[in-house]
Amino acid sequence: MLCYILNARFIEPYALMGGIKYSISDVIEKNTKGRLKGRENSRYSIVVKTHSHPAQQIDLTKSIIYLTRDPRDVAVSYYYMVRNAIKKGKIDRKLIFHMIPFLSFIITAFSWRKHFRSWQNVPSFRVRYEDLRTNTFEVITSILTNFELDINKETVLESIDIFSFENCYGRKRGDEDVNNPEARKGQIGDYRNHFTKLHNIIFWMICGKEAKLAGYQFDGSTSIEPKN
Repeated sequence: MLCYILNARFIEPYALMGGIKYSISDVIEKNTKGRLKGRENSRYSIVVKTHSHPAQQIDLTKSIIYLTRDPRDVAVSYYYMVRNAIKKGKIDRKLIFHMIPFLSFIITAFSWRKHFRSWQNVPSFRVRYEDLRTNTFEVITSILTNFELDINKETVLESIDIFSFENCYGRKRGDEDVNNPEARKGQIGDYRNHFTKLHNIIFWMICGKEAKLAGYQFDGSTSIEPKN
């Protein structure tokens, strides 16, 4: 959405270096190339997405958005992504343990914690995936305001409509496509269909402190939930 709003080009470094498309959605690819006809350019020409840990010193930009998601939903999503990769013949020793759901979930909990800690002291605008999903206009507007960007309301609403799950993937959120590595389900709280009470407790023991700092809370037994 930000690429469309800013009329900027989207870059995903690992996709670029691997010579592969960053999205299987024609809608996303078409609307994130920048320099769209009939649109004014903003002061941002590119938007870069990365899952990497930060460099020791970041000189390229001070405009950083750090997006977090419920670590349990991340674990479920990553498990299915790895399963799809293995189905397609991508065999990597690092992925073997992710073939077992329980082990995959635990490994992701540690990875999520490490990633959160690595970015914790980097000045950035913090956004939760759950808020972006449920209050899209408000969150996008807050991002634009933070970076002192004057974008009209109509452009923001247009971007929300264009990049809706239904428009990008041709199905409703929650309708599962286990073979889609990019947008299997798009559902908040899907971990509830996969996690037991034990999973929740283990997750809280591993990354509960970081999850709380990210704005999630634990009810003591079954749930890490976004705070209202």
